[in-house]
Amino acid sequence: MGQKILEQAQVGTTRAELSIGPLKRLNFAFPKPAEQESIACMLDEQEATIRTYEVELAKLRDLKSGLMTDLLTGRVRVPEGVEVAS
Repeated sequence: MGQKILEQAQVGTTRAELSIGPLKRLNFAFPKPAEQESIACMLDEQEATIRTYEVELAKLRDLKSGLMTDLLTGRVRVPEGVEVAS
């Protein structure tokens, strides 16, 4: 129904624009405040988890870079018999 109202609100043939009148008549459904709070808490937890993994990933990338530098400069030798993946 919302899409239909938007299509009816569209004016202009060369460049489509929306008329403000029909837009003012649109109704939007929102969750109750308690559900909004619950959703916000879940999103905050997920963002915190993502930040934790981003920090861990940055540490692992730094470690990889350091190890590669050590190997490429010869500071650390690859033991004989160890296969190096290409």
